[in-house]
Amino acid sequence: MCALDPAVFDEINERYIRVSGNVDFTKMLNTTMLVIGTGASGTMIEYLARLAIKKYYLYDLDIVEKKNIAAQNFTYEDIGLPKTEALKRRLEQCEFEKGNPAIPALSVTTGGDFLAVTDEEVGALIEAEKAAGRRVIVIMASDFHPVQARGSRIALRFDVPVFWVGIYRQGMAGEIVFFENGHDLPCYRCITNERYEHWNKHHLSGHLAGLPKKGAGRSAGLPMAAAFIDSILSHLIIGAIHKDDPGNPHGALYRRLLAEKRNFIQTQLDPTYRLGDEDIFAQIQGKDVVTFNTIFQQEGARHTCPDCGATAGGGWAETDYTREPGVPALTDAVL
Repeated sequence: MCALDPAVFDEINERYIRVSGNVDFTKMLNTTMLVIGTGASGTMIEYLARLAIKKYYLYDLDIVEKKNIAAQNFTYEDIGLPKTEALKRRLEQCEFEKGNPAIPALSVTTGGDFLAVTDEEVGALIEAEKAAGRRVIVIMASDFHPVQARGSRIALRFDVPVFWVGIYRQGMAGEIVFFENGHDLPCYRCITNERYEHWNKHHLSGHLAGLPKKGAGRSAGLPMAAAFIDSILSHLIIGAIHKDDPGNPHGALYRRLLAEKRNFIQTQLDPTYRLGDEDIFAQIQGKDVVTFNTIFQQEGARHTCPDCGATAGGGWAETDYTREPGVPALTDAVL
């Protein structure tokens, strides 16, 4: 655990006075981020690094390609690098208090396929960080359902805050889901169960056969849409880090959302967006309103949820897409 000398703490607060009223740098320095999906989320991670979060575990399968230059925060120098390595290089360039001997150095560990990491390995990582007095926060920013679904098991099993983020059709809207044990919240699967049913019906067989993930949830739209949604997510992450700080405004918002069970957030980035035929943002009213809307929704837990419901049984078997293809425990018939 990092405990700053009071003189160092005061010096840093004065140096960064434009942001020091919004973050406690000691809390930030004692936070570890486990980030799955480092493409569109890269800019958000950079901002967190600038605000003194200095320990990261990054997972992403993808390599930077020329097409990513238009949609994500990469440069031509990054082409051919794993996205995790390209992001690590950027974090090194904007590291908070780089070279200050009184401040811990940046630590970035990179990995590839998160589905290839065992639950035991994830648990060991989380427990080691907690034993060192650090807060662990998980960000699920993949566009691949099996990866996002695994976050539900992590949140329920390892008692860490988990945040999911995603973009809807053509970048016209998007969502954030978060979950913390001990707050009687609906889990990620409770909120997105229809997504599980659709994916299992249309894509599970191909996944088990090792086919590419075409048509299984790739995001699209202007890159600014992801940045807009990630900005909201960043505020919530800061809130989670400061939820026990009575004077922090982001902590106060996060506590309210926990208390009111508003852990499903949808953001409209085009006033014409409809979910099917339904205008889910129509409740936001006013004279001649044209706006980007954000709604913090209350969803109910599902008694029959295979992850957290009364019938779950603690095994999470129906969301374990990490098994090797062909294993009988995971088949279309089971799901």
